[in-house]
Amino acid sequence: VTGPGINGEAQECVEQPLCYTIDTTQAGDGKPEVTVDGPDGCNKDVDIEETSDGVYQAKYTPDLPGDYKVHVNYCDTEVPSSPANVHVADPSKVVVTGPGINDESCECVENPLLYAIDTSGAGPGDVRVTVDGPDGSQELEVVDTGDDMYTAEFTPKDPGQYQVHINYNDKEVPSSPATVDVVDPGKVIISGDIGAYVKVDTPARFNVNAVNAGKGDINAKVHGPSDTDLVCEDVADGSKNYTFTPNVVGDHIVTVDFADKPVPNSPFSIKAYDPSKVEVTGSGITGDGARVGLPAVVEVDATKSGEAPVAVSVRTPSGEVSVVEMTPENESGIYKGDYLPQEPGIYDVDVKYGNEPVPDSPFHAPIPDPESVTVQVAEPELEAGVDWQDSLESSPLSKPILATVDKPTTLDIYTNENAPGKLEAIFDPDPSEAPLDYEFTEVEPGHQQLTFTPHDAAPRNLAVLCNGHPVGKPHKIIVRDPRAVKAYGPGIGSNLPAHNIAEIFIDTSEAGPGKPTCSITDPLTNEVEFTLEKGEDKKWVVQYTPEIPGHHTVALDFVGCPISDSPYKVFVYDPTRVKAYGPGLKKAYLFGETEFTVETTEAGGGEVEITPDGPQDVGLEVTDEQEGKFHATYTPLVTGLYTFHIKYKGVNVPGSPYEVPVVRPPPDASKCVMEGFNEEEPENPGDFIIDAEKAGGSGVLEVSGGESETPANHLSVDHMGNFKFKVKFDMPGSGNKVLNLKWHGEHVPGSPFNF
Repeated sequence: VTGPGINGEAQECVEQPLCYTIDTTQAGDGKPEVTVDGPDGCNKDVDIEETSDGVYQAKYTPDLPGDYKVHVNYCDTEVPSSPANVHVADPSKVVVTGPGINDESCECVENPLLYAIDTSGAGPGDVRVTVDGPDGSQELEVVDTGDDMYTAEFTPKDPGQYQVHINYNDKEVPSSPATVDVVDPGKVIISGDIGAYVKVDTPARFNVNAVNAGKGDINAKVHGPSDTDLVCEDVADGSKNYTFTPNVVGDHIVTVDFADKPVPNSPFSIKAYDPSKVEVTGSGITGDGARVGLPAVVEVDATKSGEAPVAVSVRTPSGEVSVVEMTPENESGIYKGDYLPQEPGIYDVDVKYGNEPVPDSPFHAPIPDPESVTVQVAEPELEAGVDWQDSLESSPLSKPILATVDKPTTLDIYTNENAPGKLEAIFDPDPSEAPLDYEFTEVEPGHQQLTFTPHDAAPRNLAVLCNGHPVGKPHKIIVRDPRAVKAYGPGIGSNLPAHNIAEIFIDTSEAGPGKPTCSITDPLTNEVEFTLEKGEDKKWVVQYTPEIPGHHTVALDFVGCPISDSPYKVFVYDPTRVKAYGPGLKKAYLFGETEFTVETTEAGGGEVEITPDGPQDVGLEVTDEQEGKFHATYTPLVTGLYTFHIKYKGVNVPGSPYEVPVVRPPPDASKCVMEGFNEEEPENPGDFIIDAEKAGGSGVLEVSGGESETPANHLSVDHMGNFKFKVKFDMPGSGNKVLNLKWHGEHVPGSPFNF
């Protein structure tokens, strides 16, 4: 017999067939038998196939890890080499932990890599671990730590990729091989702007070469006063170029990692400076407060800009250039200097920081001669009258200025090309106490305008300054306030009758000097004539007579500005133009719906008031058909005389009140209704009711009946009220009877009745 475990123990794996060859050619006649004792305690028969005369092959595939005994019998006797002892393992049950197991791992050279191998669920077997690396293959020592646990360890010396193979019973376990990338961060080289100074918004560059460091990712980051993007570009030699543009002054710390490990020269600093953060002030820069003969100051504040040299030069209006000596103050980043202007005009001041122009450089400092500036005040408008003159004659100030609340007032200020400068307006009281907006506008060189808008009526004084120096004497400002004008009277009321004189009273006593103006337009946008008369104590009266109904517009202004609530919308109405027509205003029939129409379009539009008065409510319904047209319907239920009152704006319209008689309509026998009469089998004698309330007419009911040759014994009619009649009849004997019922000569429905 030959096969696993014969003449010694064997190591095999589950699902791997165990094959045995049995040669009986020298044993005589007989047939071999093979049985297997498995780890589950069950005996398993094995199929045997004769492959040639006297030679047999037995095959069995174990499915559980553990110890198996294979028994070979011949003629019921176990052969000498039987049983075969086979140790079966299941490598799929081996659990391995360590670097690169289940996913790739990155480690450093000289860093020991340890693997733990758990075979407790895999059955008996041998563990073998080998490593394939940049320098070839090697087998690792496997240490048995007990309880079917093993360890294997190795320390990589060179960067590169390593594969760790774990075999159990010469079969690779599922998690094998483990792939480990080993790197050497010490071989990474950094070059470029290390420790350099770079202007903000200018790229800083450095190179990272990790070609000899193994397989790994380079991770470079910039840590600075603010975030900035770091751009990476691959280089043909395998290195990487990095670029970032600092946008904030200060130290930018760069850290470089390779495979998440620090590299030499990391971190390093790149210092950023920003000329745009330099602030330059002083009278020699802005011209504020500067004038010929006084030192003009230049102050450079570089406290937020980093370190760099400062250079300042000045060009005079005549073209001479001189250097301004700048002196630092206590190493604080602030530098001061000055120059002496000898002529009026524009001084060009050039300021550089780090050999870069600072923002707005060169500066253009206007240095004037304030004595040459003039302020031109407009003459007061005629409608202002002379109300204000008395108070102005006693004023010690310059020519007064008339202004209006919420309306711009403009002053012309003339300088000249030889005396430019910054103009200022000083109002007293200050605009924070007496609200006022103002601005200067350049019309042309040497000519500016000051426009101011007061928001209350407080009197003010105005002083104009040129570069902080007074121009002439202050001016008194008298402010008119259209909002203080009060208007009242029926002429701006909500409802105004046409053809009547309407008055408007205007009080300007609290509004300052000036005259009100008025304009009135009718619904057709035609101008309406009016009169405007001045009364006492700055009070005015407007009179006008509206002729056309509809909305009139009354606009009241004071010194060119609308007063409060202006323009006014005044509704003018004319009841004489209301039209009322229709049959319902002349006569109505009982139980019959009737109608009439009222139109207010030509009267000014709007609703009307309709009130009926009579013996009983008529159920009046009024529908607004828009555009001043109203449709009215009603149904009288009682005859009599009714009165309809139609009013517009509380005034009876032409023809109102209307007296409308309600009468019964013409007779209509078809509207008679019989009650209590059975046409199929009438009772004889019998009675029934005729209801003619809605049949019109005055009440003529004719009743006749009998046989062709025999009259009725009895026929009677009783009026029960409201045009209801009770009819009694008696027509004795058998035979065909006939009963005739007529209303005003016409048969009622069904008549004559034959029975």
